Amino acid sequence: MFTVTICSISPLVLPWLIYIMIPVLEAQEVKVTGYLGDDVTLPCQAITRPEDIIVHIQWELEQPDGKKISIMYSYGQFEVLVVESFLKERVEIEEQSLIIRDVEMRDAGTYICRISAFPSGSFEGTTNLQVKAGVANVMVTSNTTDMLEYSTVRLSCSSSRSFLSFLWLNGSSEITESDRVQLTDGGSTLTIVSVTRYDQGPFRCQVSNPVSNGTSGPVNLSINYGPDNINLTISPSQEHYEEGSNITLTCSADSTPDAQYTWFLNGDLLSDTGPELRLMNIQESKSWNYSCQAFNSRTQRSINSQPAAISVLKRLSDGLTIIPGAMLILPRMIAAGVFVTMLVTTYSIIIRIRRKALVRHRVCTGEKNPQNKFLFFLFLNSTILSHISCFQFP
Repeated sequence: MFTVTICSISPLVLPWLIYIMIPVLEAQEVKVTGYLGDDVTLPCQAITRPEDIIVHIQWELEQPDGKKISIMYSYGQFEVLVVESFLKERVEIEEQSLIIRDVEMRDAGTYICRISAFPSGSFEGTTNLQVKAGVANVMVTSNTTDMLEYSTVRLSCSSSRSFLSFLWLNGSSEITESDRVQLTDGGSTLTIVSVTRYDQGPFRCQVSNPVSNGTSGPVNLSINYGPDNINLTISPSQEHYEEGSNITLTCSADSTPDAQYTWFLNGDLLSDTGPELRLMNIQESKSWNYSCQAFNSRTQRSINSQPAAISVLKRLSDGLTIIPGAMLILPRMIAAGVFVTMLVTTYSIIIRIRRKALVRHRVCTGEKNPQNKFLFFLFLNSTILSHISCFQFP
């Protein structure tokens, strides 16, 4: 006859019993590199079977001087105990791995993990942590980002690490010293003298040390310049305009910020503003001189365009328009009480008629020929009065 005695064992004692009773499995050794200020994960992965129950995990640190520091104990699902040490506020356990936040140089050493699993046994592994001062927190600051062209700008690069070297980039191009570019303070300070509109960036600073490297975010400069290269255009573009035409004048200039535009007529300021001036259904028959002015409120500079002449002509009858030019009087052209005066330019012919008459004109071959010769026909009531054979004009 057998007597069975059932006793209660504390969950804090059970792991130690398992660790003593079950052989320790083969150790695992891992090497990990951590960077100053970053987080690092130290693995401790046991080769267990699906039916195993992990009842105990222990982490401790063996420092380079041989001193051992207990870090934490995990009793399966029952409790996690973090031991008082310089790591206490920065460690946590995730499954079997140990996570160290905000790594410090003194965190370096050999970390030992012990896992007790039932029924497989106990596992012990070591992880060697090497801490390096990698590049971090690279930042570029500027004494100003909004400036006038031809002023001076100073950019400074910083990082929370030491033993650094610096490389400056404008876009993807490396910046080197020149007459306008100075690199000082070990390369951490970039000074550009007499900045131009082409020095807007983006600027970046690349920092490196023997361990790692890092690059800052982009910094763009706002260069205020101009106005320069003012241009006044007329649409449609032609030598003369008939009464009733619509004309658009456009003024443009290179400027940052955008220029403000004002308009002038024969030298007198108009109330119109903006880059476009629209002349609708023009009626008065005369010549006008329009010009524009571009003004930059940031640079306090202005520039005036060359005047553009607009000649407005009055239509006399279908197909006939008065165009200014040299005058040729033909005294022989007097018939039926009609007196004709011809106004001639190199490209255009105008006939002014006194009394009622039907007047038409043609060109020798329908267009101007290479010798600048023209043929004129004069009609009265569809009857030819006279003609001039291909008259030549200079």
